[in-house]
Amino acid sequence: MKTAAALLGKAIDDEKLLYGLVHCVRRAVAKNVAPPADLVAKLGLMTNAAVLLDIPDDRPLSTLIKYEAAWIVTNMASFNSDYCTELRNLGCVKKLISLIDTKRPDLAEQVHLDVTFYRLVCMGIGEHRGRQHCGAGRSSRGRHRV
Repeated sequence: MKTAAALLGKAIDDEKLLYGLVHCVRRAVAKNVAPPADLVAKLGLMTNAAVLLDIPDDRPLSTLIKYEAAWIVTNMASFNSDYCTELRNLGCVKKLISLIDTKRPDLAEQVHLDVTFYRLVCMGIGEHRGRQHCGAGRSSRGRHRV
C-alpha cells in the first residue's frame, strides 16, 4: 500500500500505471475482512482519489480511473464520519454529482450509487459499513458493492 501511495504522485502521466494503482487501492478498501482504511487515510490516498475524479476526459483511461476513484471515495466515506467529513471537505460530493451526466453508463451507474450512498451517510441516515438500505448491495449488473 505504501508503494502504491508513493507511485500515485509519479504515475499521473502514465495512465496504465495510474489505473493499475487506483484499481489496487480500490480492491484493498473493498475487502470485507480488515480493509486498510486507516492506512489509506494516513497515506493521503483519499486526497489522491478526490483529485482523480477531476482528470480530463480526453485521456483514454479517464473513465476507468474515475470509476475506481469514485468507488474508493465512497468506500472510505463508509468507514467513519471523520473520513466522510474529510472527503466532503475535499469536494468529493460536488465532483461525484458533476460526473452523473457522463456519457459512460458504467461510470454514471457507479456515481449515481455513490452520490446516493454518500448523501445518506453524510446526512446521518445511512450506516457506516452497513449499506443495506443506502442504495448499495448489488448493482443492476449483479456486482457486489463493498
